[in-house]
Amino acid sequence: MQGEVQGEHGEVQGEHCADHHHHNNNNDKDDDLVDILEREVAMCRDVHGLDGDTKWPVLIARGLVRHLEGLGWVEGDGRELTGWLEGKDGAWLAGVDPMRSGFYKDDTCM
Repeated sequence: MQGEVQGEHGEVQGEHCADHHHHNNNNDKDDDLVDILEREVAMCRDVHGLDGDTKWPVLIARGLVRHLEGLGWVEGDGRELTGWLEGKDGAWLAGVDPMRSGFYKDDTCM
C-alpha cells in the first residue's frame, strides 16, 4: 500500500510502501532503521526523477540499499523502491562523471 510519509512538521517526504520489504531481523530498532532508509531511497528516486543526469541520488541510493541489504532487507518482486537503479552502474556513472571513472569501477564505492 503506497502513501505519502509526512515529516515532523507535516511536510510530505515522498512515497513509502509499507508492505514491500522483508527483513530477517525482528529488532524494533532495525525495523525503524529500515523504514528510515527506505524513505531516503524513495527521496533519492524522486530527486533523480527531477534530473536524471545527476549522479548524487544514484550514489546515495546505492549506498543506502547496500546498508539495507546488510540488515537482511530483501525487496519484493515488484522492485518498486529500487527498480529505477537498474542500469545505473559504474559505467553509467562514468558516463555522467568521466573524471571519476576509476572510482566508479571500484565496486566498494557503490
